[in-house]
This record gives sequence, C-alpha cells and structure tokens, in this order.
Amino acid sequence: MKTLGILGGMGPKATSVLYDRIVDHTDAHTDQEHINTIILSDGSIPDRTVAIVSGDTADCRRALVEGARKLEAMGAEVIIMPCNTAHYFIDDIQQAVSDNITVLNMNRLAVEDALALCDPSVSEPRIGIMATDGTLATGLYDSIVSECGAVPVSPDEKSQEELMSLIYDDIKAGLKGDSSKFKRCSDDLNGRTDAVILACTELSVYKEENPLPPNYVDAMDSLVKAAVTECGAAYK
Repeated sequence: MKTLGILGGMGPKATSVLYDRIVDHTDAHTDQEHINTIILSDGSIPDRTVAIVSGDTADCRRALVEGARKLEAMGAEVIIMPCNTAHYFIDDIQQAVSDNITVLNMNRLAVEDALALCDPSVSEPRIGIMATDGTLATGLYDSIVSECGAVPVSPDEKSQEELMSLIYDDIKAGLKGDSSKFKRCSDDLNGRTDAVILACTELSVYKEENPLPPNYVDAMDSLVKAAVTECGAAYK
C-alpha cells in the first residue's frame, strides 16, 4: 500500500476526525492491514480565509508548500488536506512535490458525490455550498460545479454570518456547534437546492454529533473514501 500524508492542523480537531474516519473506513482486521499514515498537524499555518480575503497569501502558500515537502521527505506518496479553503493552493502544492505523489482534491471529489445524489432527470441541478467566506471568495466550488453542468448556490448573507460563527466561534474554539446556527443556513439552502455540500471540515466535525438530511454530502467523507482507495486499501 502507499503511504498517506495528512497536511493538517487546519484545524487540529478536523485533522483528528479525518484520521479517525480513515481508520474506521479501512477494511482491516490487523494493525498491518491499515494504511501507513504520516500526520503533520501544523497549527501555525496562517488562516486561509484571512489570507485569501485580504490578498496577502504569500505566508500561507509558503507554509503549505513546506508542509507538503516535509511529508514527501518522510515518505508520503498520497497527500490530503482536511481544509477546503486550503485547496485554493492545491496547484502550488502539487507542483512543489514530485510528479509521482498524488495530491487529492477534496473539492472536486465532493462535487462528484453531490451530483450523484441529484435526480438525473434534472438538467441543471442546484448544488448548495456551505463553506467559509474564504472558500466562497475563491470560487473553487463554483467553478467545479459549473464545469459539471450544475448551478452553485451560496447561503444568503445572514445565513453565511451564522455559518461563519458556527465555524470560528464554536468549532474552532473547541466548543460544540450551535445547532440553531447550522439550521439557519440549512433552512435557507434546502428550499432552493438539489444537494448540499459541507465544504468546511469544521462542519465535518459538527456532523459527528448532528444528523444531516440525506441529500447532504460531507466533503471530508468524499476525501476519506478517495484516500483509502488511492492508497490501495479496501474501503468499507
């Protein structure tokens, strides 16, 4: 099997949840059947949303590239990042490591899974994106959704404010997520979408204790499945 490298710390809890899901979804019966995994949880990486919104991305880009190179030096053959917003820099990261190293794109994987939930008779399904201001500002999900012939849908202004508070004031602060904040955003999107993507790994943490509607896709789950299979293990 290939060795997996996790470029984490964005945030630390999301990194922990990601690794737990990889272990839980690897069809293994002994220690030796699990994927060799190197976890770099670097909490000093600058905030991705702040960097992108401000336009001052140099330090963030440098930290992510250095982290990927460290993982390569330690033997990683597949690299994943438990941060949707950090995928703004995915091309820089891929170019910084050897050609034989795969850097999986969580954003694209999540869009593919969301489209699979949509009614095939709908010519232009509408995909809701629950993400940070930074991820929305990059248009990363919008461009992928549009490329696939679907329509990206963002929360309204008030819903987005509630979502950012859930992500930063609750989950990143080590608190349990306020379900009323999530519900405000969910209620807004449910009436005008065919599927919704949890496009922030702090929302993946929130999902650990809160059930979601059946037409919701957790981008972290999409990444876990791809990582397990890309490394040569069996996904369960």
